[in-house]
Amino acid sequence: MPSTFLKHTWWVWWLIGAIVTIYVVLIERSKLRIDRHRVFTTKPAAPDFRLRVLHVSDLHMNGRSRFRRWRLRRYARRLKELDFDILVHTGDMLDNGPGIAPAVAFLSEVAGGRPAFTVLGNHDYHHYSTLENLLNVHTLRRIGLPIRIPLADYLDELKETAREAGIVTLNNAGQIIHAGEHAVWLAGVDDLMLGNPDLNRALAGVPSGMPVLLLAHNPDIQPWAHLAGIDLTLAGHTHGGQISLPGIGPLLTRCQIGRDRATGLSSDSLDGSLSTLHVSRGLGETLPLRWNCPHHATIIELMSVDHNDQTIQTSVSLADSVSRPALSIDL
Repeated sequence: MPSTFLKHTWWVWWLIGAIVTIYVVLIERSKLRIDRHRVFTTKPAAPDFRLRVLHVSDLHMNGRSRFRRWRLRRYARRLKELDFDILVHTGDMLDNGPGIAPAVAFLSEVAGGRPAFTVLGNHDYHHYSTLENLLNVHTLRRIGLPIRIPLADYLDELKETAREAGIVTLNNAGQIIHAGEHAVWLAGVDDLMLGNPDLNRALAGVPSGMPVLLLAHNPDIQPWAHLAGIDLTLAGHTHGGQISLPGIGPLLTRCQIGRDRATGLSSDSLDGSLSTLHVSRGLGETLPLRWNCPHHATIIELMSVDHNDQTIQTSVSLADSVSRPALSIDL
């Protein structure tokens, strides 16, 4: 009886499989969710400090993929209309060298003349094959296998193309951004896997009491960011797991941070010091599938509050009537 049932219903299972495949490979990979958060800092304790940051990550641009180029053009039309002060991208801009031009063009279009910053991720340093992505060569190397990961030959081209488009690569570096009468130290660190991250260098010269915003590809930097007194760290890398299961969360994050922090907003508190982490699910992926994990862009409003009222509010709709402060950058 069971064999007869399966014999006459095979086409149903085939149809279900085809629908699921189409959804995870095409439909879910074309979805974009835009989140909005407010993060409060006691530095400086002034009621009029406000900085709106558009956070995107992990473009994973494959210049040979028409689908990915079409998708970024579609996302750009939506994101550039948002109200923000600066654009930040937290690494893994590329999947291969031909992706440089369309990836940089996307960031430039979204920025629309506003300040734009990026940091490097592990995929910017190395072009991973599909097999390397499936096996996770970094895990194999950590357990002692002698695996060589050569650096890509297009890294300098990436940084130069970004520079020509007005996009600043913060590689263990920082600078002051003025928002109205106040200022923020914007820092960026190199990739934790294939780069040479130096948080101390990125924070060198931070004026006392100035809020600090850190860009990092890998969220595993957060414990050190908290100890360093950083107010807000923006990261990517996890892709939100690409597959997120109900009751479990991200299936695979490829980092040490907990599953409950692998996407979205979370915070650390120690001795009255509060440090916030935001992890983006990104606008691309390594393996071509997503489930319950759409692409992700976030507007984060960093603003000041009295010490007694220090808090984090998440998923807050930002009022369009709030005026944008004039920005300038100390280079």
